[in-house]
Amino acid sequence: MTSWKLPSVSSSTVETHLEVAVNEVVSGTDRLGSGTLKFNNVGGKNTIESMRIEVPGGYVDMDGFYQ
Repeated sequence: MTSWKLPSVSSSTVETHLEVAVNEVVSGTDRLGSGTLKFNNVGGKNTIESMRIEVPGGYVDMDGFYQ
C-alpha cells in the first residue's frame, strides 16, 4: 500500500487529471473483466468523464460529476 502526504491547500487550487486503463483481470484461466476510467478535479468539481467496466456478458458505462 502506498500513501502520500499532500500539502494543505484549498481544493479550488488543486487540479487532478487521472486516466486508468485495465486491460485484463483474470483468476487462473477465467477472464473476469477490464475497464477504463477518466477522472478530473478542477475547481472543486469532481468529474468522471467516462468509466467503462466490462465483464463476461456485458458492460457498464458511466459519467457524471459532484461538488
